[in-house]
Amino acid sequence: MIEMVKSNTTGRFYATAKQASVTSTFDEETCRRLIGSELPGSIKRVPCESHQYVVP
Repeated sequence: MIEMVKSNTTGRFYATAKQASVTSTFDEETCRRLIGSELPGSIKRVPCESHQYVVP
């Protein structure tokens, strides 16, 4: 879902979409059946030291 968000620095609006990815061992068919499902739990922002991750 796309939503309009107002920038804290410029005051202008921009479009954004919230999404997350979850690593799993499900096959493609199982993943398709899970679209629209909800998982129990919550997401928390945890402070950590800065780092860089390079995809090989």
